[in-house]
Amino acid sequence: MPSAAAYAEIHIEQGRILQDTGTSIGIVTANWAASKYAVTVHGEQSHTGATHLADRRDALVGASRLVLAVRELAEAFQPGQLLGSVGQLTVSPNSPVVVPAR
Repeated sequence: MPSAAAYAEIHIEQGRILQDTGTSIGIVTANWAASKYAVTVHGEQSHTGATHLADRRDALVGASRLVLAVRELAEAFQPGQLLGSVGQLTVSPNSPVVVPAR
């Protein structure tokens, strides 16, 4: 099998960088590394009607704080230096009348 002398990855830009700079075509000169993490936030399951706010250990409240912390961390850097997002949450149990345990 012959080896390739070069390769090209051609695709449509998904961000607004080219448009913002008035550029019709761009050449990639650098790439970024991605790290992905799975995090579990533990709380204590309880009934929303019977559990006062002061007594709740709501895992979703903790997870929400984590989501905001990721955003705040990314915003603390110069634009374009760090990106961060939380793209998926799985709540357990997933019920409107239960304080989430996980």
